[in-house]
Amino acid sequence: LQNAANQVGVIAGTGIGGLKRIATEAASDSAVGEALRHPGTPLTSKARAALERVRTDTTLPLKVALLDRDGRPVEGIRPELAPEVPVERFAPVESATISPFRTTNGVLEYSVATPVRDRGGVVGQFIQLRGLARVTTSLRLISDLIGDSALLMIGNNDGTAIAELSDTLRPPLIRDSSRAREARANNTAVSAPIPG
Repeated sequence: LQNAANQVGVIAGTGIGGLKRIATEAASDSAVGEALRHPGTPLTSKARAALERVRTDTTLPLKVALLDRDGRPVEGIRPELAPEVPVERFAPVESATISPFRTTNGVLEYSVATPVRDRGGVVGQFIQLRGLARVTTSLRLISDLIGDSALLMIGNNDGTAIAELSDTLRPPLIRDSSRAREARANNTAVSAPIPG
């Protein structure tokens, strides 16, 4: 079980590393830094293209936003790319950072925050809000590791926002099901960190 949990953690960590890399590349584009030097003006096509690069990976962000140094959304981003949560929750970051999971309408959601640097200093943040997604290929590999009688759950280090990852057809719902409670109380359980 521990070996399987470690391998699942590595699989998830590889995905996290990819998200950080893509976000850092987008935030490092000179057109994005230029946009933050001129807040209140519409994004150039180059800046928009840089930010939308994150939409081409396998797990599309729910929302994308560019925030200035004070946490204010930069104008010129289409409404569907603007955050709907208070910008105060995005504290300044020094490197690409993944937030803990939180529950939104029964789905695990997290943010990827990346600093935008221009002329040597941090001038803002590039934010992505994402819902937890699963790739069927990874699920098959995980199923082979843990077998069909094991229960796989994911959540934060402190035990919050636990999702049972057993439904391959819908987004993972937050459900502390009786099956999950019983498994924690009566069965052998192991956990492993997700790197990053």
